Amino acid sequence: MAETSRITLTDIWKQWEEMTSTLPKEAKVMADAYIRQKRADLPVSPDMHFEDLGPVDWLETMILDGNSGLDLLLNRMLYAAWRMGEGFLLGSGWSSIWRRALNESEKVSLCRKIGYSVEEVMEDTAWTGPEQNRRTCSFVFGAVAKALYIQYPYEQLTAYLDHRFGKTGFTGSGEENRWRLWMDGELLCVFLSAHDPGAANYMAAFLSCLKPFPVLDMEDLPLRLALMDPAAKDFLLTRPLPELEQMGKYSGLPRKKDYDDLVDDILQNRQKEALEEIRRFTDARELTAWLKILYERAAFTDFSPLPALLGHRAKSVRTLAEKILYRHLDMAYPVLQDTLPKLQGEALQLAEQFLVQWKETHSGGASQELFQSREELEFYCEKNLLPAARKKAAWAPREWFGQVRYAGSSQKTPETVLEYLFVRYLSLTEPERLKTADRIAAFLNRQDLQAVLLKSWEFWLLEDCEPKHRLLILLCGIYGSDSLILQMEKGAEMLARKKRGEMAESIIRAIGKNGSPISLMILERQACQKGHRKPRMSFARTEQAARECFQKEADRLGISWDALADRIVSNAGFNQKGEQELNVGKRTLTVRLMPDLSLQVKDGKGAWRKSFPKPGKGEDLEPFETARLQFMDWKNQVKTIYEAQFKRLERVMRTGRCWQKEEWERLFLKNPILQPMAHRLIWGLYKNEQLTDAFCCLEDGSLCTAKDNAFLLPENACISLVCPVELSYEHREAWRQWMEDYEILPLPGQLEAPLTLSPEQIAPDGKQLLLWTGKQSSTGRLQALQTRYGAIPKDNGYLLMEEGIGGLLICAEEVPWNYHGPVCLKEAVFLNAAEEPCPPDALPARFVSGMLRLLDECLCK
Repeated sequence: MAETSRITLTDIWKQWEEMTSTLPKEAKVMADAYIRQKRADLPVSPDMHFEDLGPVDWLETMILDGNSGLDLLLNRMLYAAWRMGEGFLLGSGWSSIWRRALNESEKVSLCRKIGYSVEEVMEDTAWTGPEQNRRTCSFVFGAVAKALYIQYPYEQLTAYLDHRFGKTGFTGSGEENRWRLWMDGELLCVFLSAHDPGAANYMAAFLSCLKPFPVLDMEDLPLRLALMDPAAKDFLLTRPLPELEQMGKYSGLPRKKDYDDLVDDILQNRQKEALEEIRRFTDARELTAWLKILYERAAFTDFSPLPALLGHRAKSVRTLAEKILYRHLDMAYPVLQDTLPKLQGEALQLAEQFLVQWKETHSGGASQELFQSREELEFYCEKNLLPAARKKAAWAPREWFGQVRYAGSSQKTPETVLEYLFVRYLSLTEPERLKTADRIAAFLNRQDLQAVLLKSWEFWLLEDCEPKHRLLILLCGIYGSDSLILQMEKGAEMLARKKRGEMAESIIRAIGKNGSPISLMILERQACQKGHRKPRMSFARTEQAARECFQKEADRLGISWDALADRIVSNAGFNQKGEQELNVGKRTLTVRLMPDLSLQVKDGKGAWRKSFPKPGKGEDLEPFETARLQFMDWKNQVKTIYEAQFKRLERVMRTGRCWQKEEWERLFLKNPILQPMAHRLIWGLYKNEQLTDAFCCLEDGSLCTAKDNAFLLPENACISLVCPVELSYEHREAWRQWMEDYEILPLPGQLEAPLTLSPEQIAPDGKQLLLWTGKQSSTGRLQALQTRYGAIPKDNGYLLMEEGIGGLLICAEEVPWNYHGPVCLKEAVFLNAAEEPCPPDALPARFVSGMLRLLDECLCK
């Protein structure tokens, strides 16, 4: 070999050593092992070993005996340096070491250091494409393109693009060129992101070269280019529509909203073609996905293909077509009318049902235009109960439909009436309350209907809460009794504990359609108010649903959350004396409410007893059983009302919410359920948020002071619960003595010494509190702080907020998610209404004292 060649070989070897010197120690060991392996593979004489060959001799032997030229050898060595990181030459062990040592930017830097050109970097990177999945390619190609734009001279980059997409233009086809074009597109994308005007010079040629290739395999590259360049968007207008929809959806991850908006815009511009695609789909799953894209995301308003899909062989397609048509029934009504003569079988019957539903919705008062008498009701139900609609309730036992009488009569309704009521709700695609169904229910005996709904609820529970029959819950929620509503609440909690949050949410939303005080009280109790959320994700859906339903009702009435919560407080039918009558056939029983909120009933001998009496000789059993169930229902209602209000009054101690005189008397003096609760509390008159006087309620409804003097409320009284921080020591002692004299157990915390902050418990900045720093709590107590009081995990701590006032954030040491045991508390800080740290003096004194006591008792005592 000539001397010049040997000098060249020496330079190559120095280049290799310089390249591998940048690697970490463990990677250098593997690189040396790679060299020894290649030297051992050389075709040399049997008596010669690789240790006998020097570096230059090894290269020379490989060139001469391996029949590979000097340029090819150089490319192989440099390419080996580039490909080491991917593990294709040295195995998976090398790959992990390399990836920990160097990222794509550092690899490009290494390639530039050893003299790699832009052409070689692009070519070698594209060569890795077939070995990787599309998601990895998208990341690696993009990272390399960014590193090239930053590290390589601009002139070299433009020279490369001129060579690829200059006057001569790109030529070639095949698999290898597809990966090269992907790399070229990533480089152009970097140019566009940097607002480089040079990208426009190459974009047209690049898009022209891209036409024959399946751009779907290039992930979201075409979409990224289209968002930055109008020419690229015009290019997408020529691509097949299903291909556009699949771009960028690697590994099943959600696609970016910008991509969806771009594709939706293209679909709107090619609406006719998009609708024609519906006829080309043969797979039901693909067709369902396409319909969701067109009508739920791109908001198409041309519903002409949907009526024919009502008779599709796949149930998923039929159900989705029904859902879309029902949701946009006003716009789809003309289409249904026009296509009705062309439809057959089930599609025809469902279309007719949609037309009936539209007429019911637009009747302007269904009671006057659809039916006004029993005969008209029966005719209407019989006429509109189509066979296709009847299938919706085919699973329900037939005996249910014949057990309901007309209101105020012993005559039973035909089965078709109740069946039509079931069918109307089971045919819905989204939960709503139907005016026509309300009118039908008005003709029916309320108790009989509620008894059937109770059976249907129990039936649904026995079939393990079948999701496909979930609309039955809506029927139970709207027309069910208070007792059934309470059972549904327990069912929602049961499903939430079983991680069936969607079904639990459906039950809560069904309860929200009822509108009765008990249902609203359940919503208020289950609700997660703004700024509060319990950490159990299985309950998050029910809490959010309850909050939305309750807030929606408050907005409809134009009142605040607390005002609605006051308005729905029920007396469960008891008069101001705490009594009500119960009819058991030939005689009437009296039920009274005791001070401990238990119920007693007067028997035939005039004696009061806690248990419900049994029927006497010759008395009918059915009225007694109905009355006994009502008695048990009252017990549950009283308990529900009391617990809900007790929880609210705990918050009033901190927030200082006030009532006007008339509203306060209605809630606490005239309500037999809350009157015993008001008897245990110290109330105050407030003016400009300052306490002016305190009083208490007696059992007879009169008011008095701590000195037993009679007290009269002024007409403009503003009343709230007294906070201990507002009472002096003498006043607290006087009220405590008054409570002892009357043997009354006060509300916990109201007459105890207020919890205040000493200067040593406040940090020098005046904001951080050191009251609990270093104290021990537990994971169970922190969990209770969230589940009972609605604290939110935030910034390695827990935040308690009261909307419009402020909050308190307490920090704790970070522990693993599966840890159970002691936890060390850290500093705390008060926040204002904007959730910004503030000194305690900037907040109301009763709020500060109440929050300190709440956290101290919950976390430390």
